[in-house]
Amino acid sequence: EGRLNDALAAYRKATEVRPDIVRPWCNKGIILERLLDLETAAESYRQAINVQPDYLPAHFNLAVLYKRMGDNAQAIAEFAEIVTIDPQHTEARYQMGVLLQQMRAYPVALQHFQALVEIDPTHVEGHFKVGMLHHRAGNFELAIAAYQRALSLDPNHETARHNMAVAWAEVEK
Repeated sequence: EGRLNDALAAYRKATEVRPDIVRPWCNKGIILERLLDLETAAESYRQAINVQPDYLPAHFNLAVLYKRMGDNAQAIAEFAEIVTIDPQHTEARYQMGVLLQQMRAYPVALQHFQALVEIDPTHVEGHFKVGMLHHRAGNFELAIAAYQRALSLDPNHETARHNMAVAWAEVEK
């Protein structure tokens, strides 16, 4: 903890001397998170975003921090901002989809997972999530296709294999 406090002191000094440089604000947020000062960490990330509104690391760290703090609405807003800045940002799309799924916003979650696998066709969990959401909606053929894509990428994905068998049973009814 002593080294973290030393680093924090250095980043505090850096942000005082040059408040117009983004990285010290972001790094200060990282250190504050590690010291479990989450509210101050969030403020540091927001300062980084004020300095450079399109700085993705600050947005991403802030979104993950909001998620960690249980503020899913703020986390989704930050992930959405990342996707606005960089529509190809697969991890933001995945994290946003997971949060939306947890909040039972299934159609919107499905849109994010579908966009994710269009951007990165090798994203196993993205295909699996598409399958789960189609399955939940009763679209068993689409679920099976998504589970098959997940299994083609990871033949050992046991949950995809199980869910696909359940979906096949529904189709055969």
